[in-house]
Order: sequence, then C-alpha cells, then structure tokens
Amino acid sequence: MKKLLFFGFAVLSFMAKGQQDPQYTMHILNPLAINPAFAGSRGEQEATLVYRNQWMGLDKSPTTIAGNYQSRYNQGRLASGISYFGDKNGLFTHSALTISQAYHAKMASWTLSLALSAGIEELSANLSSVDHTIAGEVDNAFASDIKRTYFNFGFGGYAYNDRFWIGFSMPHLLKQDWGNQTNGDVQPAYQAAHSYLTAGGIVNVNPFVDVKPYTLIKWAENVTPQLEMGATAYYQKRWGIGAGYRVGDALTLNAEAIVNDHLRIGYAYDRTVSGLSAFTRGGHEVMVRYHFGKGYKGLR
Repeated sequence: MKKLLFFGFAVLSFMAKGQQDPQYTMHILNPLAINPAFAGSRGEQEATLVYRNQWMGLDKSPTTIAGNYQSRYNQGRLASGISYFGDKNGLFTHSALTISQAYHAKMASWTLSLALSAGIEELSANLSSVDHTIAGEVDNAFASDIKRTYFNFGFGGYAYNDRFWIGFSMPHLLKQDWGNQTNGDVQPAYQAAHSYLTAGGIVNVNPFVDVKPYTLIKWAENVTPQLEMGATAYYQKRWGIGAGYRVGDALTLNAEAIVNDHLRIGYAYDRTVSGLSAFTRGGHEVMVRYHFGKGYKGLR
C-alpha cells in the first residue's frame, strides 16, 4: 500500500510537471519515435520494435511497447511512416497511433526532410482503484476514472547526410484536456506541446573504430528543458558500446550488434540518479530494427 501511494504521487507529479510522452534511451537508433521527418531518411523500407521497462523495483513501474514502419518512394522524394506506442505508467495508460508523411529535398551535400503527422491517442486513468479513504473521508479527486480519446497533429524537420544530422520536432501541436471536467475538486490537466532538438554525427577515428556522439534537448510548457548527451564507439562497424547522461535523471549504458546490413539489435540500461534512485534498480530497454531491400550500410 505504501508503495502504491508513493508511486501514485510520483506519477501525478510526473504527469503534471514532467515529460508526458514515453521516454526512450535509444532514441538515436529510433528517431521516428520523436520526429516524423526522420521517415525514409535511411532509404527503402524499415521496421523497428522497442520494449522499455523504467524504474524497475517500483510497484507498477512504467513499461512501454513501441513500433514503427517507414518507407521511401517516388524516386526518393517522398516517405511515409506509421508509429504506435502503448505506455503503462502506474494508474495511467497512454497509447497512440500516428501516420507521418515526409518530403525529402536533396541539396549539395545535405538532404532536408520536412514532415507532418496526424494521429489518434487514448489516455485512461484508473483512479477509482486507489484506496484513498482516510479517517472515513473520501477524496473526490479519486471518485471516478478518466478516459480520453482525441486527435493530434505534429511536424518535424530533419537535415542529414552520411556523417551528420540535426532535427527539430513537435509531435503534439494541440493542447488536449486530460482532466475530469465533471469533477470540480480536480485541478485541470493538459497534454502540453513537447519540443525536441537533436543533433549528432559519426567520426572516423581509424580504419577500425568510429564514434557517434549525439545530443538531445527536450522541453514542454512550464517544464525546465532537459539536456541529454552521449556517444557510442563502434568496432569494425559491427559492434557498438556507449554511454550517456540525461541531466538530473539518469546515467545510461548501451550496446549494439549490427548483425548484417538488414538486422540491428540494441540494449540500454538506465541508472537513475534523481531522488528516485533509492527506490529503483534502474531501467532496461531493448530494440530490434530490420531494414528491407538492399539493406543499410551506415551507422545512423
């Protein structure tokens, strides 16, 4: 019971002031999850599947299952993507199905992709399941459950070549009401617009070793921007190992196996450094990516 109450308050605080979208440690290997303009940037067809378990050790810790498929066509000028995620976070369940459409414009040494996205999302909160009675009093904030289904739109830009990339995206442009409108005791709750700025590159150290540094800045309304940075070193363009730091949140370790030009497998571990570190063993994330057609020979 104490764990449930603690986690309930932690989740409510997280939903009110923190990141509302699922968090991915291996976003650098799966950028379509945060930027619709990434669709088709590796050419041809590609599918990705991700499983994440965050804050292990906490009762009802967040788990996420996500997947996407993308394809490029019309002589490389157009690309489409479809993405799904299902996120369970304590009392809350959040899922979304999103379609992205991108246009790729080739320039002298870069390609610029601009994209729009549209999706349907569902949020539910099983508030009535909480044992919140204190001294015979009932908190009306937990008297009824919440369930919302709504549409949203987003956009993104992504400039890239074989060695460098930079992108900006806002997956949710519309401010959605997540609260219980029929209960006057409940404070308003909204889905805020989230923004992501990403950049990175691939540096060839010698014939055997390449290093891929990256940075991510994300922010939302009334939330302090969060910086994340890291790097992965690759041996013979097949085996990768790296580390990163999500400021104020976690240290991360990751490993990759590029099995061939089609199949890529990744694993990441988060070691929480925030105040939750006393209650959790960290988090795990697994990714499988498959490239169809001729395969992809790069490290992006």
